[in-house]
Amino acid sequence: PAKGLPKDIWDQFKTINENADKSPLLGFSFDAEPVKAEVGKCQAVYDEYYRAIEVGAITDAQYQEFLDKLDAAGADKIIAEMQRQVDEWLASK
Repeated sequence: PAKGLPKDIWDQFKTINENADKSPLLGFSFDAEPVKAEVGKCQAVYDEYYRAIEVGAITDAQYQEFLDKLDAAGADKIIAEMQRQVDEWLASK
């Protein structure tokens, strides 16, 4: 281990990982084909704004504009489709 870390750091990590809660969505894979156009439009909006958001160089008004553009691009349709697929997947288990 690196200087200053406990000698059993890797054992601690192993214990933490073994006892961690597992996501109920492990094994789920989203099929974006039904909302392919919306995903493309939302990606374009994200690409336009992400750097400014990432570095904190965006105003509240610009952030709201980003959210509004995501809505217009079909973000809600993507979310609804993903939820539908999750619900169907969970019901099949």
